[in-house]
Amino acid sequence: MRDLAYDFVENAYKIEWKDIPPNVADITKKFILDTLGTLLAGSTAPGCKTVVELIKGWGGKEESTILVYGGKVPAPNAAFVNSVMAHARDFDDTHDKAVLHANVSVLPAALSAAECMGGISGKELITAVTLGVDMMCRLGLGLKGIRNWILSSTLGYFGATIAVSKILGLDEEKMLNALGIVYSQVAGNIQCLTDGGLVKRMQPAFAAKAAVFSSILAEKGITGARNIFEGKHGFFITYENGEYNREVIIKNLGEHFEGINLSMKFYPCCRATHPALDGVLEIVKKYDIKPKNVDRVFVHVTPLVCDLVGRQFEIRTSPQVDAQFSIPYTVSTAIFKRDVFIDDFEDDRVTSNREIHKFTKRVEVIPDQRPTEKGGLVPCKVEIRTKDGKLYSKEVKIIRGDPRGEIKIQDVIEKFIKCAKFSAKPVKTDCLEEIIKTINNLEKIKNINELIKLFIF
Repeated sequence: MRDLAYDFVENAYKIEWKDIPPNVADITKKFILDTLGTLLAGSTAPGCKTVVELIKGWGGKEESTILVYGGKVPAPNAAFVNSVMAHARDFDDTHDKAVLHANVSVLPAALSAAECMGGISGKELITAVTLGVDMMCRLGLGLKGIRNWILSSTLGYFGATIAVSKILGLDEEKMLNALGIVYSQVAGNIQCLTDGGLVKRMQPAFAAKAAVFSSILAEKGITGARNIFEGKHGFFITYENGEYNREVIIKNLGEHFEGINLSMKFYPCCRATHPALDGVLEIVKKYDIKPKNVDRVFVHVTPLVCDLVGRQFEIRTSPQVDAQFSIPYTVSTAIFKRDVFIDDFEDDRVTSNREIHKFTKRVEVIPDQRPTEKGGLVPCKVEIRTKDGKLYSKEVKIIRGDPRGEIKIQDVIEKFIKCAKFSAKPVKTDCLEEIIKTINNLEKIKNINELIKLFIF
């Protein structure tokens, strides 16, 4: 039996724009806009300016643009910086069942490669991104458990590499070598999340950088491992204890594209907090519950959600990350503001709001829900007990932004405009309108550099 890597390479090599169904191309464009919006917002997130200055200070061949800040650097470094910014707010897409962010590694890598390559059309970019996202999500769906790895990172190496290889026009042999080369660099452990380290937001960016570097190495004739996934020391054995479902991974490969099952995030925090936020916001708005009247909040979640975001809120080395990965913090904020957005996770807001800190003690996270689907984020049951003894509850089985409900372009545009307000450089309304128009008509663009130029303010 040949390794799965051959199936993905064969598929990626043969798929062209004409093979991408219109609905798939449409959703890919929506998430390109969404990801670039989160990048705008991420440009002012803690650590991002430091990374930009570091990469710019290193200099090097001027190949690809650092978006928002401007300036060109070697393509792998541009992919890294842009990915860091896109993921910094934890506001980018998710695949709820595969439990990963997809575009944050794939898109920055593809864009940097496209600019460096030159002459890459919008159709080619859409095709490459669609293939990279599809590969990541298929691999995630085929894994049987989440243990020590952040899949947005480990699987991002492969998805981003397929996308970049497609952009570079590699043949099947070189594409296989690119995957083999990037496998030598795969990383992304979950300890940084557990400890609240700022580097958590950089792990998919390491994947984006490695994808560009590995694809270029393959283009130059460097060879890599071949039995990448199912070999004796392949990815599934080394990283996942051999627990995977091959049939799930390759089912309808080339005909069905998993990007259509991505979810859009409406809150800039870990997706695992979103079911609780949906429930709490519905209760407090429906019954007009004020914070001063709340006695206790009980959030019943799955074991996975409790492990990821259920611990009691505390500020450690990175206030923003601590807040983004805390149900007590996000739920408390939602009760006070009846909304949750980017400014609620700014370091100074997180550290200074003593009222929220005190209220988090009233929020109890209980891991007593059985997952209803792969991914394990739902169901979630929220109960708010008021001081007069009343108990209000809401069970959430489908999270807001789930693909089972249509992802409307107007919602994506509204989020994009709101994100732009947090850009490191002011973005004029006419520029925003031009970006939105360009991405909505991306398949008509002859050179992707037309889009990239719009992100230099």
